[in-house]
Amino acid sequence: MAADQQHRTVQPYVGFPVQDDGNGPTSVVPAALIATASNGRAPGAAGPGRAVVASQRPATVDYALIERIKNSVNSSLDKVQESRETPLDDDGVKQLARQLIEEALQGLARDRTNAGQAPLRAEEEQRVRAAVFSALFGLGRIEPLLNDPDVEDIVITGTRPVYLLYSDGRQELAPPVADTNEELLNQLQLIATHHGQNERQVSASMPFLNMRLPDGSRLAAMWSITPEPHIVIRKHRFVDISLADLVRMGTLSGAMAAFLSAAVAGKCNILVVGSPRAGKTTLLRALARCLPAAERVATLETEYELLLHELRDDRGELRWPHMLPCETRPGTGEVLADGRVIGEVNLEHLLPQSLRMSVDRVIVGEARGPEVEPMLMAMLRGYPGSMSTFHANSAHSSFDGLGSLLMSNNNAWNRESAQHFIASALDLIVYVDYVDIPGGRQRFVTEIVEVTGPGEGTRPATTTIFGPNPQLESAGDPRGYPLHQPESTRGRLRRVGFNWNWLSEQHGSWENPFPHGGRSAA
Repeated sequence: MAADQQHRTVQPYVGFPVQDDGNGPTSVVPAALIATASNGRAPGAAGPGRAVVASQRPATVDYALIERIKNSVNSSLDKVQESRETPLDDDGVKQLARQLIEEALQGLARDRTNAGQAPLRAEEEQRVRAAVFSALFGLGRIEPLLNDPDVEDIVITGTRPVYLLYSDGRQELAPPVADTNEELLNQLQLIATHHGQNERQVSASMPFLNMRLPDGSRLAAMWSITPEPHIVIRKHRFVDISLADLVRMGTLSGAMAAFLSAAVAGKCNILVVGSPRAGKTTLLRALARCLPAAERVATLETEYELLLHELRDDRGELRWPHMLPCETRPGTGEVLADGRVIGEVNLEHLLPQSLRMSVDRVIVGEARGPEVEPMLMAMLRGYPGSMSTFHANSAHSSFDGLGSLLMSNNNAWNRESAQHFIASALDLIVYVDYVDIPGGRQRFVTEIVEVTGPGEGTRPATTTIFGPNPQLESAGDPRGYPLHQPESTRGRLRRVGFNWNWLSEQHGSWENPFPHGGRSAA
């Protein structure tokens, strides 16, 4: 390298700047990439194994008492609203409810004193106050579980103890959130009515519910077709996350982060694949962080999970002020002969309409049905740089999965034409995997595969840019390392200034050794 090119900062693309001092690329902020959590290891890294144990959560309240106070306050609220010429707005109703709760607590204190009982302690009274308000306007008995910042998954099965999965691998059982299945369904109806972005029903004729909760968590529920209601809440712990964060967490190597950042800047069409809970959505969010603020990007989701339209920069301004966020809407009317529901708006409807809204790219939160065809068509015809996620057990198996969806939803496709279409639309497939290890879960990218176009036979031609190193894999490290130079995307990467030294063996290593003793998702 020429002397006048040394010691310069290379920042040709957003999200992962590097320095080149003549000896190859290094991170501008290497300390930030290898920093560990306060417990001395990156989130999801190895820790002591634990069995499922009873939760040591703070004392609960008497929910029979909560129900009585809630019903009394509700009755008073109804009477006040009916007596007013102009009903109170939401804020007014909540303010009045707080006053009524205080009156109920004062009455409770008098009743206990008259009965010769000690009044509630201040902390007990506060728990009752919060529980009643939550039962009226929040998520009821579920809310304290959501308020725990370390919980990742909440699994509710009827009136059984609630299963909690923590980010560090702990598994605990918390007290039930309902005394009867009917009570649980009533809670679910209140949540669906008051907290959904779109109207959502809980009824025997529609025994499923999928929605986003106010904190951004995803709720999925089933009832009537199961012996008891089942609810699973997935919390999104990493929303405003970058590729550098994923390097620090052990999900990406520095070379992968630099390559993917350049791929986004170069407007490569990217599909992130993996098994459930592998971290596909988190990786997609990190890729989106590389998008320029001036671009108009449409995000299409069944329920808002990416939450990109809510993210703000250091000045408090929307990071992407021109973003077009779209969410599907379940139908609430009659089911037609072709299976469509009156009032339903699905991803297949949203995609063509979003393309009429002068967007630069499209991000589909997850492709899993008929929307696959218009999504790939958008990638192929005028909207480069689009991205999505897809369930698959390897980068290459995603071709069969996408092809099957194309053929099952449109009889015009056969295997050969479907694979040719996929090969022409996609540029890169990123496969993210995980291993369960004592005390946590380690997520990591094992493959970044370039789709170079239609291949011989029915399979697209590919080049594995990053993949497992045979020698390291035999020693128990399945993560991806630089294997080959890109072909079809090379020109776009060059135009955004990608530093090719990242793809050398010297600079393609990971910050930390791979944690052993785990079980892969695949």
